[in-house]
Amino acid sequence: MTQSSHGGTTTTYTYNGDGIRASKTTNNVTTNHITDGMNVAADIQGNTTSVYSRGLSLFASTKNNETSSYFTNVHGDISARINSDDKINRNYNVKNTLCNKSCHRTLFISHYFSM
Repeated sequence: MTQSSHGGTTTTYTYNGDGIRASKTTNNVTTNHITDGMNVAADIQGNTTSVYSRGLSLFASTKNNETSSYFTNVHGDISARINSDDKINRNYNVKNTLCNKSCHRTLFISHYFSM
């Protein structure tokens, strides 16, 4: 896919010789993707760089000197992102619905015991 449109906003994509996405542009703002093979290791947007840390899966990202942690479910899907102040920034689940309070509590317990 080299272009998509949603709600009047058009996004264009470029790909490297291996077919891996190299950049995306939305509203004249371009994000360049730096890869380490198959995975995005960093995104560069203007003067801002986001760096992604991986082990078996994505576990952290750093942007503007702030690091966020990622939690995965048993399938390896990202289920939540937690900021450096231990607040859930984003929740993800299979049905794209918000998690309930018990989901938040479980994530925080996992976070504190994994430190």
